[in-house]
Formats: sequence, structure tokens, C-alpha cells
Amino acid sequence: MRKIILSIACFNLSLVAFSQLILHGNQANSVVEGAVMIRYDDDRTFPDYILFDSQLVIESSEALPWIKKHLNLPSNESLVLINIEKDKLGIEHRTFQHKCNGIPVPFSTYKLHARNNRILSMNGQLFTGIDINEHASIPAEAAIVSAKSFVGASTYKWEIPTEEKFIKWRNKDVKATYYPNPELVIISKNGNYKNPDFTLCWKMEIYAHQPMSKQVIYVDAHTSEVVWHEDEICHADSPGNASTAYSGTRNIVSDSFGGGFRLRESGRGDGIETYDLNQSTNYGSAVDFTDADNNWNSPVPANDQYAFDAHWGAEMTYDYYMNVHGRNSIDGNGFALLSFIHYDVNYANAFWN
Repeated sequence: MRKIILSIACFNLSLVAFSQLILHGNQANSVVEGAVMIRYDDDRTFPDYILFDSQLVIESSEALPWIKKHLNLPSNESLVLINIEKDKLGIEHRTFQHKCNGIPVPFSTYKLHARNNRILSMNGQLFTGIDINEHASIPAEAAIVSAKSFVGASTYKWEIPTEEKFIKWRNKDVKATYYPNPELVIISKNGNYKNPDFTLCWKMEIYAHQPMSKQVIYVDAHTSEVVWHEDEICHADSPGNASTAYSGTRNIVSDSFGGGFRLRESGRGDGIETYDLNQSTNYGSAVDFTDADNNWNSPVPANDQYAFDAHWGAEMTYDYYMNVHGRNSIDGNGFALLSFIHYDVNYANAFWN
């Protein structure tokens, strides 16, 4: 589909910085019926943002079939509804998990936003056209052995009877256990989604007792190699690093939540927080920038890199007022420093409000 879009460049498409391709009006509608704007990022073939005409009305029950029809997913790929939320503005947010031949592709999700059965927009990242061997060469038990070897603990939670008794009590489930339960997933090696190298993996949680650690381990289902891991024992205000656009790699502080990280911190004044407006002008619709390992070096989409500049810059602004002038933020009273990235469409300037 991307090749088709690029072939009609004579229609005066909007090619902007950060390798973005933006279609407006009839051009957008010709790709996705009812769309008034579509944004592609980098070389991805699937749009990362779609804004719809205000007159488009689709029943919620028809949303998934509509997405499949108009976004031309390959026949072996699917979107599965995994969550529905409704915010205070009355907007319903539906999250869909991307699967390839029935196998989940973590970090490849799409969201649909609607109010009163009218689709407002869609956004997310889908890595379509995945071509890998989807039949595991090693069994799950062999993958557990590789994961344990990678962690290298002397004792694991499931080896301690009192811990096993505790999890059964906590979960109110006599079958509950800390013993790993591997599932097949498709991920990019080393968590690199800027230049993805997909492979089939056994994903499992390894909870070590001594020394204590709790990690999600991804073992290549063909080579037994651990190709990625995520720490699950983290702390709020966790030190990380970010590859900014203008200032190189810098140390930042983020917030640990739900197994990932977001651009928020509470240690400086009343907080420093950086949000994504997704080209909206409604601050109430802003969402978090998130990262899996607190190493913010592969922004998806690529122009999210500028959020790192904003977050680090706000932290340095706070430090300047505190260290040079002895002021707690810019007002001397802890004023929270909030940044909103991707304001409006093609709004090529920054401002203080």
C-alpha cells in the first residue's frame, strides 16, 4: 500500500520532517474511506494515525470488521480486541492486539477512539508483513532452562513451598504457581523496533528468590538464545537515558508503571511530565509516551524523539532555578512543568501557554 501512495507523489503530498508522510482530504479518503488525514511514519506501511470526517458514523460492533476491511491487513494477520475504556469526556478507547497467524506481536497494537458510535481517530503502531518461521524448534521446557541460565539465580520462587502456598492463597487459585508458563510471541530482537528484526520467542516470567529479581524473558524459539528481557521490579522515579534530537544521549528520570515506563517524574517540585497530543489541540486527550526498558533510544514513531528533548529540557530548567537561584521550579513553589508534544497538524513551532 505504501508503494501505491508514494507513486502518486504528483498529487502534492505533504512530506514533512522526521520522515513523515501526511495525506489530507481526498488523498486520505482514497486510502481509508472517511479519513480526512492519515500519517505514516518512517518506512512503515501501516498508518500510525488516522483522523476521520466528523460525519462518519460506525456502530461499535462493526468497528473491527471495518478496520480489517479498510486497512487491508494481510490475510494471515488479525487484530483482537483486548481492552475497552471510557474516559471522562465520554470517549471510548478500544485497544486491539496485533497477531500473526494467531501468535501475538507484543508492542504492535492499535487504538480506536469513538464517541456516540462515531469514530474520531485511530492511532498506534502495527508491524505488518512479518515473515518468519512460526513453528518452534525447541520445546517450552528447553526455553525455561535457557531463561534460568540467563538469570543465574541460586533459588527461584517456585522452588520454595511456602512461596507456592502464598501465590495460591493470594490468587485464590489452587493451581496458581510461580513456575514459568511460556507462551509463543513474535518480537524484535533486543527490543529494537526502529529497525525491527522479528523472531519467534518463548515469553515467560522468571521470579528469582536469591538474588531477587523478576523478569520477563524472551527466548528465541529456534536458537534457545535470550534475545530480550524486561525487568519487572522497578521503582517510581527511575533513572533512565534518552537519545535526544538536539542534545545527544542524556540521563532522564521517568516513572515506572505496569511493567513499563512513562515520561513523568515526581522528584522535582510538583512533577515534570511530558505528554503526546497526537496532533490534537485538546489537552484532555493527551496520552503518555511509554518505553519498555527505560532506555529511550528507539522512538516509535521516530518523531517522538523530540519528546525526550522536552522532558530532559524541563528537568534541566528545574535544576537551573533550584541550583542557581534556590527556587523550587519557576514560581518558587514547585510549579509542575508539563510538556505537550505533537500539537495540531504541521504546527512547526513551540510556545509557552
